[in-house]
Amino acid sequence: MPKVDINLILIVFFVLAGVAALVVWYFKSAGTKQIEEIEEFRTISDVLDLVKSEIVELVREDYNTGGLTDEEFDRLYKRKARINWALKQCTYGIEGAKIIVIDIIRGIIAKRVPEEAVTRLLGLTAELEPSNHIKWEMLLYKYKRIYGTKALEKIIKTYEWDAEKPSTEDGASGLYAYYVTVDEFERIWDKEFEGAFDWDNPNPSVPLFTIDQQIDILAILVYQQYKGFGILDTLREMDINGFNVGTSGSILNVNKGKYQGEAHQPATNAVWVQFQGKFIHFRFMDYGSAGRTPTYYPASYPLGQSGSAYSEAWLHRKYDVRPIPYHGNASSCFGVLGVLRA
Repeated sequence: MPKVDINLILIVFFVLAGVAALVVWYFKSAGTKQIEEIEEFRTISDVLDLVKSEIVELVREDYNTGGLTDEEFDRLYKRKARINWALKQCTYGIEGAKIIVIDIIRGIIAKRVPEEAVTRLLGLTAELEPSNHIKWEMLLYKYKRIYGTKALEKIIKTYEWDAEKPSTEDGASGLYAYYVTVDEFERIWDKEFEGAFDWDNPNPSVPLFTIDQQIDILAILVYQQYKGFGILDTLREMDINGFNVGTSGSILNVNKGKYQGEAHQPATNAVWVQFQGKFIHFRFMDYGSAGRTPTYYPASYPLGQSGSAYSEAWLHRKYDVRPIPYHGNASSCFGVLGVLRA
């Protein structure tokens, strides 16, 4: 009978045990990593951080490492140049550049952010509700699919946002103003999205938005924080005369230290849309905090036109600001405003 080598048996045993331990560690680590990837997208800012890092890697990619044909190299080089162009030009409101950047963001979200996280971030779960800003973007998304740059005009006319209302200011009895309250906006939202909605076939059994539409909206929201003009970004695409965001919605007069009535809006509630010669206060639009409220310098004439109080170069030198371009009528007074760089 052959002699059993105890040392050999022990070596084999420990090798097999080590391999088993490595296999268990690998699958445990993979499971942990997957959980972390799902949980890390707690806010839209988390998605923004992902997009920033992914785009940095995208523009840093080196095509000079060899292994590419001339045709492949030329194609990739032009693609990188196009991305760099879009990233620079979109900050000036160039629509073609904006479309490219949003498309890149959308691709990153579709690839890296779990579908459940997308739905949760938009507040479309049974336990959550979208913020008014996200609701507003959803409403514009719906109307833009049909009316394009006339979407806002259609909303204003449909719900008579351009109709005079009694002023809510103290001591303004008998005076009228143009405004849309938070309650009015929320009633319109409930009406527009009563039950669930499928863009092509209204059917209560389908989700409010398909996952592709949810990714579209999330990409828009991320772009607004990344390269856009914040809550004004989609608004400035519309056919309007302009906007006045240099006027705070706050009223400083208080009664015993307390705001009285709906007239007294927070300072962050400062978006006024000029539509057919009327300034309409969108009280449901809010910057969220004073730190996020940009400082604006309204020009008495459109930027760059004869008699303009401010030129783009002067704004850059004096205040380090850039103009907010918009799609609407460039001949209107107060049509272009400067916003401090972030």
